[in-house]
Amino acid sequence: MDKIMMANKTLDPYRIPYINLIVRKFAERNKLTLEDAFAYLLKYGGMQYLVDFYDVEHTLPLEDTIDEVTQTCHAAGGAIV
Repeated sequence: MDKIMMANKTLDPYRIPYINLIVRKFAERNKLTLEDAFAYLLKYGGMQYLVDFYDVEHTLPLEDTIDEVTQTCHAAGGAIV
C-alpha cells in the first residue's frame, strides 16, 4: 500500500476533517461508496495531492478542489473524468 508522505508538514486540527469532507463529496459526486472513493483517491494520487496542497486547497471552494483532485487522478490513470 502506498504511504502518504507528510514529512515537514505542520498539522492543523482541520486538515483531517477537511480531507474527510473532500473524500465524502468526491464519493457523492461520483456515486461511489466512501471506501471506493478513498481507495480510488489513494491509488491515483488524489490523497497525496490533498496532503501536499492542503495549505492552498482548503482556501478554495469545495467544487474547485474536487475538480482538481479528479483531474490529478485522471492524469495518473484513473477513469473518472
